[in-house]
Amino acid sequence: MKILVAIKRVVDANVKVRVKGDGTGVEVRVVQRATDTQQYRFYTVSRGDSLGAIAVKFYGNVDKYSAIFQANRNVLSSPNAIQVGQRLAIPDIAG
Repeated sequence: MKILVAIKRVVDANVKVRVKGDGTGVEVRVVQRATDTQQYRFYTVSRGDSLGAIAVKFYGNVDKYSAIFQANRNVLSSPNAIQVGQRLAIPDIAG
């Protein structure tokens, strides 16, 4: 069985998890920290995507690519290192 974990940023053990019906993966939907909760959406990278293009899709601003990069530091070595099929966490940010 192949298990995919989209993000691992847990300080508090209070995490909501959903197992896909076919048993192929796990998605973390809400990450609970000691003092705050952050909502994340997830995006699967397509051919021709860049973090800037993904930032425009979700935030309407290419400059917000760094928020996506920071949320995915555990799977990305640089903002240019995304790969087709990769699942990225998209943080819910203000502004």
